[in-house]
Amino acid sequence: TTLTMSGIPSCPTIVRAYVWYTVSYQSLPASSSVVINSATVPAVNIGQHGQKCWGELGTVVFRADVTANITAPGNGNYTIDITGLTNKNWEVDGVTMMIIYRDNGATYQGSLVLWDGANTCSSGGCSINQTMSGIAACGPSTLARAFLVVSDMQTASISPPTHASTLNGATAQYPNDFYNFDVVNTTVT
Repeated sequence: TTLTMSGIPSCPTIVRAYVWYTVSYQSLPASSSVVINSATVPAVNIGQHGQKCWGELGTVVFRADVTANITAPGNGNYTIDITGLTNKNWEVDGVTMMIIYRDNGATYQGSLVLWDGANTCSSGGCSINQTMSGIAACGPSTLARAFLVVSDMQTASISPPTHASTLNGATAQYPNDFYNFDVVNTTVT
């Protein structure tokens, strides 16, 4: 898989970069790694949950810290391969890469809170709730964004072919693509 990153300003400081991937497993992998541009990076299991209805035994989410493999400014193509799985072509439900950077020309300060793990649902119309706590904003902001990654959505088998995500009280509709990055503008206080 090749991931294309763009939109990062020309002189950033790369703070951290992560690759996440979701695996529908037949046999829980003891370990897994990401190969990014030919460099192998170990991944950690950040959450396990139930099956999604394809005959798999369960779902696991892995995260790899690929910061050392990002060349500033970070824009460009990254070749990603996943190792340590029985059948990666069947098991991997999708891959997300996020490059966290500081814009050295910015006149403002921002913060990012990551709350990762795994939740599954094996039938359409189910609801999953997650409360994030212990997060303190320095002051109120109307420029906040909330996001989540949703995988293995089935356009052909779910009607309507969309799902609603409510993030920090803001609800929006998203297409049931196989791998989604749902994001909504929100506020923090």
